[in-house]
Amino acid sequence: LLRHGRALVACDPSEAARNALSEGTGAADIRFAAAPADVAGAAETIILVLPDSKVVAQVMEGPGGLLAALRPGHFVVDMGSSLPAETRRLAAAAAERGAAFLDAPVSGGVAKARDGTLAIMLGGEDGPCARAVPVLREMGAAPIRTGPVGSAHAMKALNNYVYAAGLLAAAEAVRMAEA
Repeated sequence: LLRHGRALVACDPSEAARNALSEGTGAADIRFAAAPADVAGAAETIILVLPDSKVVAQVMEGPGGLLAALRPGHFVVDMGSSLPAETRRLAAAAAERGAAFLDAPVSGGVAKARDGTLAIMLGGEDGPCARAVPVLREMGAAPIRTGPVGSAHAMKALNNYVYAAGLLAAAEAVRMAEA
């Protein structure tokens, strides 16, 4: 996003994470907010890159959370590996505030994140998804639309399942070869 000229407002409780993000950037490129709600006060597009639904719920609904600060026009994009049912629940809560909540998990790992070539799955309503695509294109290939909100997180789980099944098959093949 920085390579595309975007200024970022970020929030992370970890000083090490904040330092890693700001390393090699200009002072005006990234501003750090004290709480997730402060991010909503500064930006309409909010991207979450968090490990799971439990952490997403904490950022959305915990003290200083995003949900209470959302207003019409905001859209939140969950790019982690979250539970589809929890994604749908948070999307409904955001919609009550006039905001959109999309799921856009990625595949490709750190190397593809660094060079902006991630594979991105995208779930949500057509209008908000169309608004999100230009930002997501700055991080990866054209997003693959999967359907309604929650469907992209379901697809990511299936993607992980297929990867794990292939890895298991390869391990079994090595064992058979050894035998």
